[in-house]
Amino acid sequence: MKFAALLALVSESFRKGLLMSAELRRFMNEIENFPQIMAYWDFEADGGAECHTRDLDDDVDRMSHGNAIMARFFRAVWTHQNEDFDFIEACSVLDESNRRFIINFMERPYWP
Repeated sequence: MKFAALLALVSESFRKGLLMSAELRRFMNEIENFPQIMAYWDFEADGGAECHTRDLDDDVDRMSHGNAIMARFFRAVWTHQNEDFDFIEACSVLDESNRRFIINFMERPYWP
């Protein structure tokens, strides 16, 4: 197979999500547990996975308090920046399973 054809095949596989980094696959698998939040990510976008951050920012105030906190958490993980995730708020509002989810991230952080 010629190099250009191989490169095109690999690029197409990445675009379709067939080849993902371990970190991106972990992120995708974890966010699947939050379908309302996952709707803001496109893992099959041309050029690689992307987050529709402007739409997410516009809608976060209309989410339930817990979903808004988790949306901010996932956005912070995605962008590698903590713009508005409040750890104290998360501890006081989220149920035990969502707090455990964040603790698991802190114990084994990853960056998609």
